[in-house]
Amino acid sequence: MKRFFWVLFVMSLWGHLLMAQEKAVSGIVVSTEDGLPMIGVAVVDKQTMNGVTTNEKGEFSMTVSPRTKTLHLSYLGYKTKEVTISGRSMKIEMEPDMVAIDEVMVVDYGTGKKSTFTGSASVVKKESLEKIKASNVTQALQGQSSGVQVLNNSGEPGEDATIMIRGIGSMNASSSPLYVVDGTAYDGYLNAINPNDIESMTILKDASATALYGSRAANGVVMITTRKGASEKGQINFRSTWGFSSLAVGLPDQLSPDQLSQLTWRALYNGYLDSGYRDEDSRSYASYYVMGEFGNNPYNIDMPVGTDGKMDPDAKLNYWGDWRNALLKSRLRQEYTIDFSGKNKKADYFISAGYLNDKGVFSIQRFERYSTRANLNYNVNKWLKVGTNISLSHSVREGSASDQTVWLLRTMPTVYPIYEWDSATNAYRLDKNGNRIFDYGNYRTSWSGTNPLADDTYNKSPWTHDDVSNRTYFEITFIPGLKWRTNFSVDFYQYNYDGYVYASDESRMLAEFNDYTFRLGSVDDKYEDIVYGQKARELGKIWCNETIAGCSDCPIRVYCGADPVRNYSTQGDTYGYRPNSWLCRKNKAIIEYIIELIVTRHDEVMPIFKSWLV
Repeated sequence: MKRFFWVLFVMSLWGHLLMAQEKAVSGIVVSTEDGLPMIGVAVVDKQTMNGVTTNEKGEFSMTVSPRTKTLHLSYLGYKTKEVTISGRSMKIEMEPDMVAIDEVMVVDYGTGKKSTFTGSASVVKKESLEKIKASNVTQALQGQSSGVQVLNNSGEPGEDATIMIRGIGSMNASSSPLYVVDGTAYDGYLNAINPNDIESMTILKDASATALYGSRAANGVVMITTRKGASEKGQINFRSTWGFSSLAVGLPDQLSPDQLSQLTWRALYNGYLDSGYRDEDSRSYASYYVMGEFGNNPYNIDMPVGTDGKMDPDAKLNYWGDWRNALLKSRLRQEYTIDFSGKNKKADYFISAGYLNDKGVFSIQRFERYSTRANLNYNVNKWLKVGTNISLSHSVREGSASDQTVWLLRTMPTVYPIYEWDSATNAYRLDKNGNRIFDYGNYRTSWSGTNPLADDTYNKSPWTHDDVSNRTYFEITFIPGLKWRTNFSVDFYQYNYDGYVYASDESRMLAEFNDYTFRLGSVDDKYEDIVYGQKARELGKIWCNETIAGCSDCPIRVYCGADPVRNYSTQGDTYGYRPNSWLCRKNKAIIEYIIELIVTRHDEVMPIFKSWLV
């Protein structure tokens, strides 16, 4: 009997243990973004690792171990959450994970799971973008995605890089991809986008990109998603970076004037020997003509290289062209960004302001940008969400160090000065203000008429961009899982170029705007009115520009329109590069004399002048 009661007690105790082993827990899971139920959220008992998923109403029901204190919730694109069990029924809110972009990717029709996306795409996170000190978004993509070719054409600060996703589609057509910012195509200036305002960039590489954008996406699509508020506590972030730019590939070593003079002497000497001259005569001729090979003599004596092929001990340099130190500088790059962000159940906000000053590696370059952005999203109610994203930008880009400039630094001999040298006074020539006069080297055997430092001083060729971009959307939720969203976008930009343009280009641009005027008047004006005008009288005093081949010796080229328009609009007067040479002085005298004849002997001279113009 005792054994019977003992067995009964054990069975009773075991039943109570079985009943206490599990307990029922239920609840509903909603999103903090819109407050709507979430379907398919995984709810797991961390003790037993048993779990369920929420139904179409976001509800779940499960039994858990009596030792279970917390539940583990996870959903693709949302932050995982540990929830303490409180009561039998709970309401759990889950927050979107803006960092988990490798799991949720932005595609042309919205967002999708990377695991279910069948096209070819790659994602670049903001963490990767922050590591690259790029001035614009195109440069920030370099080395970030396989199969995406990013080519920096010149390396100038602020210059757009050439991006090819699907290779070269045509010899004549553009190979650039379509840029989409926050769901709509972007038609603004790419340099206006501050890379620090970008949350992620998704590159759509294959033909699936044309599903929504058609032929515009034939070269691929770069989807840019800007940042928005992600923290409920609110955040203020300030970031500043400083650095110095330098050439990625150094220039080859350069010969000094002494080395170049001795090698030139050796070449002349060998040439005379090959022509049958005696050794003594070859040495004498080489020493006599070596400076003539340069077109100038930077030394204090007429024959700085002796007949032995070595520098004369008395030879001293009056000057030498240190072009590399003058053009190449280790210049500061500085960038500052401040942003304010936050969110609650109803709204989120992200406001930023940025400043960038990138001077590049050449002393003639500068890129400066002021930018600001405001990204605001608001849940009006359970079924309506609105948002706007507006950005403003002002940028200035000055100077142009093209391949020609780099080639000049590689090949310009050091015997050619940067500034004009007066052999009579053994000093640099100065203008009326006491400044050195740039040397254009009309005597040079190479690079004649070229001085990039002078070009930058007299004509910085500034490009000014002002950009306004806005994205506004309305999102209506009909039922959980079914949304309708419409986007409105405006991209407005205005640019101004105050640099040199050729007469043909200027004429074409003016014609496109139906502008047939120039600084001397209009194309409809009479020749007499143009010639007798105030601007024509000013032109009689200018120093002719001799930089364009075929026009340098023309006494009336100042009337073609290109030089007066450029000079007056960029400098406020009609002066050009202000070269100081005999050719310029001759042309000035010719023009002054022609103007004088026109003014004093109108009846005799005007018919002749008209025939020239025709």
